[in-house]
Amino acid sequence: MIGVSLPITARLARLGRAIRLRDWWHFLLLPFASASVGAQGALARGVAIAFGILAFGYLVNGLSDRALDTDGLKNPLETGGPATDSGFAAACFAALALALALSAPAAVTIATATSLFAGTVYSIGPRLKRFPFVGTIAHAACFAPMLWLSVPDDAPRPDLHVLGAIFAILLLQNQLLHEAADRLDDERGQVRTTFRAIGRRASALLGAALGATGAILAPHLALTIAMGAAFVILFPMALYLRGDDVRRMRTMRLAHRVACIAAGGSVFGALRLLGP
Repeated sequence: MIGVSLPITARLARLGRAIRLRDWWHFLLLPFASASVGAQGALARGVAIAFGILAFGYLVNGLSDRALDTDGLKNPLETGGPATDSGFAAACFAALALALALSAPAAVTIATATSLFAGTVYSIGPRLKRFPFVGTIAHAACFAPMLWLSVPDDAPRPDLHVLGAIFAILLLQNQLLHEAADRLDDERGQVRTTFRAIGRRASALLGAALGATGAILAPHLALTIAMGAAFVILFPMALYLRGDDVRRMRTMRLAHRVACIAAGGSVFGALRLLGP
């Protein structure tokens, strides 16, 4: 039994590292946005679908970038890891997400298919991440639909569209920080991201415009002011001043993630309190 279980255990541990759960666990909160009180089953299904989508997306991204990434912590597959095993696992995760989505309302099925399709064309073919602006926007299409994964049988709340718009806007700003942090790897792989195409100063201005749009959409003045300070001033200024510092941009991207979680939770709470 020991001789059989050790290879299986090692393979599962390797797969666990390959899906990079530490990088996307926070996205498992997205299905809570469309959850209804008393619909725990729909919420559990939505979180399970999100897990399948995310595991699939990060596996195929790791596989497609394995020849470019030089940091094993960033991409465990970069040293020539288990491409065959990981490819099969990615297909299984996608199949799991689709199978669960087909038993859900049509909005969930559409959201699941959209995220899986966007993740595929973003990382593999036609590898949209290579193209400025298009790749950045496609990144949002991978994640934003997951806000709809727990929609119950009745129609989703109208305020979900506001939350979805704010989330997509802040995600695009985070992607600019991501592209700045990955600039060196992207240069080696000839991936022409938005940041590489327009430079740090124009990226900072674009980030500030995105942050201002998100802050304006916030449902309360106090939230507008707080989000403006963070997403119109702090992070765009960091991008403007230190956008060429890869290490600093990695830190700022993590800080932006924390700020987005706080802002998203606050907007969600405000919408539920002020909405119908």
